[in-house]
Amino acid sequence: MNPLKRAHLTLTSTMFAFGLALFVSPVLPTLAIRGATKPSEMRAERATHLVCAGGKEIFILDARDLAKGIARKIWSWTASPETGVTESRTKWFANLDDAKAVNDGKRVLITASNSGVALVDVATRKVTWMATVRNAHTAELLPGGLVAAASSVGGDELLVFDPKSTAPESPVCRTSLPSAHGLVWDDERKTLWALGYDELRAYTITSSDRAQTQLELRKTHKLPGIGGHDLRAVPKSTGLLISNKEHVYIFDRTKEQFTEHMTLGKIEKVKSIDVHPQTGQIVHSLWAQKVTLSNPDIEIKTGSSIVYKARWFTSDIPFILQDGR
Repeated sequence: MNPLKRAHLTLTSTMFAFGLALFVSPVLPTLAIRGATKPSEMRAERATHLVCAGGKEIFILDARDLAKGIARKIWSWTASPETGVTESRTKWFANLDDAKAVNDGKRVLITASNSGVALVDVATRKVTWMATVRNAHTAELLPGGLVAAASSVGGDELLVFDPKSTAPESPVCRTSLPSAHGLVWDDERKTLWALGYDELRAYTITSSDRAQTQLELRKTHKLPGIGGHDLRAVPKSTGLLISNKEHVYIFDRTKEQFTEHMTLGKIEKVKSIDVHPQTGQIVHSLWAQKVTLSNPDIEIKTGSSIVYKARWFTSDIPFILQDGR
């Protein structure tokens, strides 16, 4: 089997007193990578990684090494007093379900179905803002630093927060959306796209006064199926990627049409899907101990680390390396 076409990689991480050891097997030669984790070891680099959310952990995998057949976890975060989450609030982040790089990769915007929503500084691993949203499934950074969050089944609404306000944990506005799951800010159209159970909605943000911010529904598009789950913009195009219970679609924002995705359209229960902004390579996840890349096809097994969603992370960022490289 050509490893460039289908590589089955296994990632096993073992925490040592001073670092992280990773083992990759079995298709390509097995490697053991070790190193000391020192808080002082920081640098900025052009990152082409995957940021993954699942279970109690957010972690970053080095995608350049993955493309060469090497799986390597280089950064991770869990809720704890050391990362700025008080002991009583760590339960908010017990089932992490999304992580998006924001602010040019300096922060990660995370959500958890246990109600946690937070901004995490990548360099320090410290939470800079957090709030609670019932069954939170994703969040999106809006102009001016506002944060929109999707409250899924049980909450069934969208909420907008202002982390810079005097009441940063209280929403400045909220609006109903059954089974809210996906959010994308479209700066060109000044539109917040929101995915629900069986519809895609387009909202505009009203009021220049942050405290009076409102979401105004502009248009609703009925989905070709039910169980809307992930929503991502296709870079440098008018397309929005949408996954639902049975299929993966592309929605053309200009033509306002849904079409089944050419290669991934028939895959069921896709939890996340993302397109690399430079190479066009696709990553998708199915809530399993693996992620899958397409073109070329690579299945990356993540050992005991479960992946609910995986996103490309392509920014110049400062971070503390866990392998001591």
